[in-house]
Amino acid sequence: MPRCSVNNPRPITPPTYYAGYRWRDGYGALEACLPTYSGSATVHNDEATMEHKLDSGSAQNAKVGGSIASQAALRDKNGAELFRDLTKTARIALHYLPESSELFLQTEHRHLDGRGIMRFWDRFSEAVIEPKGGGFRGRDSAAASQGGRPPGPRREVAWVRQGDRAGHAGTPFLRRADLDAGADVSALPGRNFSAELKFSVRGTSAILQECRRKKFTATAVWHAAMALATRDTQTQAGPKKPTGGGDDPNDDAYTVSNHRTVLSVVAEPAEGRTFDDLAGELTAFCRRGISEPPGVWGALRPMIEEITTPAVSSLGNVDRYVRRRYGAAREIEGVWFGDTATGPWLEGFLWAWRDCLVLCSCYDSGLYTPRDVQAFHERAAQIMMEGLGLYERARL
Repeated sequence: MPRCSVNNPRPITPPTYYAGYRWRDGYGALEACLPTYSGSATVHNDEATMEHKLDSGSAQNAKVGGSIASQAALRDKNGAELFRDLTKTARIALHYLPESSELFLQTEHRHLDGRGIMRFWDRFSEAVIEPKGGGFRGRDSAAASQGGRPPGPRREVAWVRQGDRAGHAGTPFLRRADLDAGADVSALPGRNFSAELKFSVRGTSAILQECRRKKFTATAVWHAAMALATRDTQTQAGPKKPTGGGDDPNDDAYTVSNHRTVLSVVAEPAEGRTFDDLAGELTAFCRRGISEPPGVWGALRPMIEEITTPAVSSLGNVDRYVRRRYGAAREIEGVWFGDTATGPWLEGFLWAWRDCLVLCSCYDSGLYTPRDVQAFHERAAQIMMEGLGLYERARL
């Protein structure tokens, strides 16, 4: 997304013997695995900054600069505090926060998508353990981009154009005060907050079991529930009633609007369409897309230009991925994913951690209140449970 950043404040809690220089050296070993684009990437810790210059062309030609700079401002911050005032960045940045033992990856959707982020952490962890012998140098850019969205000039132009059109396409669904739909919302001050709703282990198990029975993917079920919850919230609010930001009807307050999406499919919650209709359509698309050549996603992307959907990204079963990849050798206390909230929409995520599904939304605190977001999450969760026939059998 041109105006969104993917930020991961709590992906890995490092063992105590990992010092800041290990993060820096491990990151340097990733130079050939980072996506190739015009710009630069930076790794930060409390004592050092390493800039990673990325020129157009082969990843082998990328140059790593070892400039050292003070990062005293980060020493006393945790991931949530860093995220709160985060602004758009033109470069990939990795921050190590020593006080909270957190790694914080900041990047944009056009640099790394959800799959690309998981691949980054996988290779970064290997490089930290063996930064000189990980076999990363000299890899070609095509191999480096596997599992993530490979950027490039044509793709970036397409995403910029799509982002502009998506902003206007969302206008009919946007219950708002006087804010131009074409305004540069990235210029607004950073007020990034997030809220989560976590299903119980029992509830998660029931949801996944019912998804298998109905042959739906969990992502499709969540996507459908978010679309229907957005429609319900907008309908209840009406065209003038604000739901956040104060009690003044003339205030710049918004209901839950439809959101930009990185899922290459549109789910329109029109009247008469049921939960099963949406979930089935989304499941069919995703399964077809996985088996098709990569070009199919580019061909279908124009669908997003006409109408956007509430679903933003899904990271899948993160806990199972971590256990499968790393076993008991790593101590990882928690995982969190989020987007900077640069406009009047919620940025939604779904992942599983410790066998519990987690719904997460990031938002601008000037446009929504925590109560607004909590109510929206509860409605989306209720729709998921009702749609799967589980509302009376499982509790959140």
